[in-house]
Amino acid sequence: MIELLKNSNYKRILPLVLLLAYPLVGGSLHLCMMILSCLFCWFFHPSAALVASISTCLGLVMFQHVSIWEAQTILCSHPVLLLVVGCLMAEVITKNKIHLVVSSFLLKTFRPSTELRLVLIMLGISGLISMWVSNTSVVAMLIPVVLHLSKSNDIGCEYLLLSIAYGATIGGMLTPIGTPANLVAIDYASRYFHIEIDFITWVLWALPFVVLLASMLALYFYRVMDDQPLSTTYTQQKVTYVQKRVMQLFGGCIFLWATQTFPNGGWSAWLGYHIKEEYIGMVAILLCALLQDQSHRAVVLSDIKRLPFTSIWMVITGIFMASGIENYGLVKQLIDFCLSDQWLYNYQTLILFGMLMSSVTELCNNTAITALGLPLSDIMMKLSHLEVLPCIFLITFSANSAFSLPTATPPNALILGTGRLQAKKLLWVGAQVSFYSLLILTILFSCI
Repeated sequence: MIELLKNSNYKRILPLVLLLAYPLVGGSLHLCMMILSCLFCWFFHPSAALVASISTCLGLVMFQHVSIWEAQTILCSHPVLLLVVGCLMAEVITKNKIHLVVSSFLLKTFRPSTELRLVLIMLGISGLISMWVSNTSVVAMLIPVVLHLSKSNDIGCEYLLLSIAYGATIGGMLTPIGTPANLVAIDYASRYFHIEIDFITWVLWALPFVVLLASMLALYFYRVMDDQPLSTTYTQQKVTYVQKRVMQLFGGCIFLWATQTFPNGGWSAWLGYHIKEEYIGMVAILLCALLQDQSHRAVVLSDIKRLPFTSIWMVITGIFMASGIENYGLVKQLIDFCLSDQWLYNYQTLILFGMLMSSVTELCNNTAITALGLPLSDIMMKLSHLEVLPCIFLITFSANSAFSLPTATPPNALILGTGRLQAKKLLWVGAQVSFYSLLILTILFSCI
């Protein structure tokens, strides 16, 4: 059956099936068919992922699952623009061979003696940076580094890619500014429950979960990887004028991202104005375009052609899917179907809502599902003896703990879009990490 579906003729029949099915099955069911069809193409026909993504977005608009106005808003939204800027920065890093300098510095500083240690180092670096910077930008900039580390050390890059993607996702949960979903939860707690969650409060709630999940992931890598020694020499890369200036500009950009709202409101509070991260990143890129060393320019307009458009459109498609799901109220329908009026024990409520949030987020953007899922905290409190904060944190962390599909978070889409990671590997490892996440959340919040 799988071989039949993998046949290329299936790709020609699929659009016709979706077109004919629309008047027969109704809106919400047709939306689900389109989502599943797109996921199928991503996994079984990765070479056609870009075409499948664009076609799905156009189809969602054509069949009125998503309005034209919503589509325009999504394409100009903060997550999409930040993703494009992050990918542009990654392209600048690759073009100017800064990833070679960074790789050389990491190897010389940490001197990993085995492949496992190298993976754990990248896991830690990705997690630490994503506490202060968007996980999308972190992964986009680290992908060239890990690909070079893989090539120079003659090792596979699958676990290196997984380490930076999962490290960025886990590290982003630790601080309020680590991911937009955290800010959505803080705003919801303040607006509807009049509970102000400051920076320290958030970190104290998130720290046990993040430490335990990162430890479980490290143990997983230890269990599945061969701890083979690395045969590499630590050579010092000569830093050119252009490389030095680009690193200074990007370092300043990261510093501005990290300090915009922290500490004490950050520099945006002093200015009385918040500047979006993509604008700061774009200014850094434009300044890089002024740099030139002999005949080499740091950035030219034609560099745009080398962007990872497959990864970018995977993320955009996930946001389109989330918008369609929100329009039909599928999350609420799913909750109503699973729930009854009977009282549940705390751990049962945590498992139920954690599984629902994590599962739905696999198909959609984590920020959108956090916003849709937070109103369910009222239902959680009615079904159990849980307080407000455990409900809010469980929904937020569960929505962020989607590691299996590229639609869940931009880091997943970025590493899959490299073509160096098999989709089934992402699905299998991600499913296990998601299980660990739900287990840790259930145990921690049941003890509160």
